[in-house]
Amino acid sequence: MSHLGQKIKDARKQKGLSQEELADSAKVSLRTIQRIETNKNEPRGKTLHLISVSYTHLTLPTNREV
Repeated sequence: MSHLGQKIKDARKQKGLSQEELADSAKVSLRTIQRIETNKNEPRGKTLHLISVSYTHLTLPTNREV
């Protein structure tokens, strides 16, 4: 199996998120995040997309100055 799970875990920790927060934001189950991060499952395309969109969404500025 690849090291994708570790990369997802590292990115989550870098953003200061818990597994539960990432799961909620990505609209996947906590169990899914746990299994991906421990390399028990490799994320499918849709799940990987949801996680990456979640990271993008979580890093966008919340206060936009006009």
